[in-house]
Amino acid sequence: MKPARPTLSAFAPLKGPALPLEATTPRASIRCLHLAPAVLLYVVDGYGDAEAANRVVEWDESASVGGPLHIFHDWRGMTGYESVAREKLSRHVEHMGPRLLSGSILLRSRIMAMGVQVANMMLHGRLVTFSDPAAFAAAIAKCGVDPARLAEAGF
Repeated sequence: MKPARPTLSAFAPLKGPALPLEATTPRASIRCLHLAPAVLLYVVDGYGDAEAANRVVEWDESASVGGPLHIFHDWRGMTGYESVAREKLSRHVEHMGPRLLSGSILLRSRIMAMGVQVANMMLHGRLVTFSDPAAFAAAIAKCGVDPARLAEAGF
């Protein structure tokens, strides 16, 4: 059994509608951590299904009411994803346009990394992928996230 990932003790309020921070689908669990005014971190475990993609889209839309965002995804706990989920998230990245300041994904699986790279070609390179958690954490920190808050998030 995997050890539980840490959760943040306090969240900065978001502008716009209330943001649900956790959801479970039949195949995945998703958490959204609001690390700084314009920085979201998603932690996804399990198999990325369409329902999980729908939650991410809803939460991004809700959070982006307050302005453009840097969005980070920790997918180290993902075992794969449905093509419909990949397509929905790709369309969402296009739809976000200038509201997406940056999109970064931390991956463990080489096969998933290849799938993300293929999708990223269609998105004209809008996403950055990482395999090294330290480099991913450094990218998050460059967006103005307090180091203590980053440590609370497990990085």
